[in-house]
Amino acid sequence: MVTTRLRDHVFYRDYTKQYPTIARGEGVYLYDDEGKRYFDACGGAVVVNVGHGRAEVAEAIGAQARTVGYISSQRVRTQIQIDLSERLAAYAPGDLNAVFFVSSGSEANESALKLARHHSQDKGRADAYKVIGRWQSYHG
Repeated sequence: MVTTRLRDHVFYRDYTKQYPTIARGEGVYLYDDEGKRYFDACGGAVVVNVGHGRAEVAEAIGAQARTVGYISSQRVRTQIQIDLSERLAAYAPGDLNAVFFVSSGSEANESALKLARHHSQDKGRADAYKVIGRWQSYHG
């Protein structure tokens, strides 16, 4: 309904639809403000793949936010970053043992492209510049 869109000032993808107002999440379910339950088969951009309303996740986020909210890892580091990089590197095969932290999929893809370009140039393949992507696909 157009008046709903204008009333709450949110620009929706389809302004003719009446979207539910999600009040909370619990595990794989979302609940609207009227108590109706929805199975969350989407999870956004993979930010809730451990489920909604997880107390241990909220506590870990809170503890980290009370310590330091965000730092750029280009000039400084934190112990939690070092610990996580060691855990992640242990899962990687062979000598793939370095972790580059970024804040989004877009940054990850951009960094991967830069790294691939640098590797090609380092190996004497300055002419290797083409990248294959899928049309209308999500890349970060």
